[in-house]
Amino acid sequence: MKSSLTKASTEIEIGNITTLPKSFRLLLLSENKAPRTVEVYGDAVKLLADYLERTGMPLSVAAMRREHIEAFIADLLTRNKPATASNRYRALQVFFRWLAEEGEIAESPVRNMKPPIIPETPVPVLSEDEIKRLFKACEGKEFADRRDMAILGLFIDSGLRISKSQTLSSIKT
Repeated sequence: MKSSLTKASTEIEIGNITTLPKSFRLLLLSENKAPRTVEVYGDAVKLLADYLERTGMPLSVAAMRREHIEAFIADLLTRNKPATASNRYRALQVFFRWLAEEGEIAESPVRNMKPPIIPETPVPVLSEDEIKRLFKACEGKEFADRRDMAILGLFIDSGLRISKSQTLSSIKT
């Protein structure tokens, strides 16, 4: 049976960053990565491919060098927070490691790179009025009200804090 791919289209597809994400996605799914991880890693590769194409840099993964990835990360930092650029960098580390394991590249262009530094951002401290309003919102005789009051008291007295992914309203169920 003859393949429907022509020689020219086969040469374009092999080792091209615009066609490899499908195989990379399959790998991530086969490793049972979380859906969000699969999405984030795929987005990082797509953003890199878009950047390389837009700037006229090589789309062949074998031709990619550290300076191409550094330019991409630097570009991300002009438009995104450092944490986002670091997240994209880490996804690309996995992608290029996979390419090296598959023999698509001799070595990863990110092998000796360091991720972008993420500066520490202080968490804003609530004002006394905001704290009073929180306690006022938890007044009541119901179990949930008393539970929320105890949680707030624990946070205030001990210095504990909720993770970035949670909000106070998500605790009050």
